[in-house]
Amino acid sequence: MNKMFTLPSNCKIITGINRSILIDLQLEKIYYIPNILAKNLTKNPIISFSEQNEKVSNITYIKNQQLFDFLNTKELLIPYEKNCFPELNLQWFSPSIISNVVLEIGAFNYLNKNLINQFENLGVNSIALLLNTSFFSFKEMYRMFKNTNITSIYLLHHINILN
Repeated sequence: MNKMFTLPSNCKIITGINRSILIDLQLEKIYYIPNILAKNLTKNPIISFSEQNEKVSNITYIKNQQLFDFLNTKELLIPYEKNCFPELNLQWFSPSIISNVVLEIGAFNYLNKNLINQFENLGVNSIALLLNTSFFSFKEMYRMFKNTNITSIYLLHHINILN
């Protein structure tokens, strides 16, 4: 059996209708590859060059020397060693703490004790209120924020000086 290779975890394959692309996320480069190779690499990420018709279920054999050399010269192949190169985790998690919130309050005032409790659960400690209405009770706002962990409240009021 020949030496085995794999794509680095920062290389991703996007399959198209007529051809596919191999994207190197680290170097920000795009390479065009045949769809059959993309399909095989997606299914079997271990790569080896072989002129024979070898069949091993988890290995993609590249019979075309030029294609193998192309991948190798572009440094898109790394030696395969089991468990040495983990997959790139593409999941994105939202932050567990949101420290600042900006709310715009207009004709509909959605600021209530339930919303403030949700902000506290997220870890909010500073709120900026953009007030676009004159119907706002500062006493009511004080009561809502009185026993909370929110340490600062910024009030910004829209004043139309042209009228």
